[in-house]
Amino acid sequence: IELGRCCLDDPREERGDDTALTATVVGTGDEYPDGQICENDEDWYVIDLVQEDILNVTMLFDHERPEDDLDLYVLDSDEMVIGAAVSFNSDEEVSVTTVDGGPHYVRVQGHMGSSNSYHIGFDVVSFSP
Repeated sequence: IELGRCCLDDPREERGDDTALTATVVGTGDEYPDGQICENDEDWYVIDLVQEDILNVTMLFDHERPEDDLDLYVLDSDEMVIGAAVSFNSDEEVSVTTVDGGPHYVRVQGHMGSSNSYHIGFDVVSFSP
């Protein structure tokens, strides 16, 4: 007999947040303490930025076993990765300066199918000439 772990997705999964098209809209100062990545799941967030804004994303989670590891990516409006945090420890943090304005995406995924709960926060330092 083999028993698997049961994973219940976060509340945003009801409408789907697994792609850029269905990403959860966020703004500076927003926090989500109830994030959940299930096996082979992704959570996407979108934030509108102007050129040379600095986006800081912090994700907190407990990494006690290899199957608890989560990774964090920031993508530009073309969905090209412009920043990543992929350590093998608890918590991830990434900071990027935008080259172009427009929508930018944050993707959270389990490393090699890992699952875990997480807390994520977004902060923007606005460009001022």
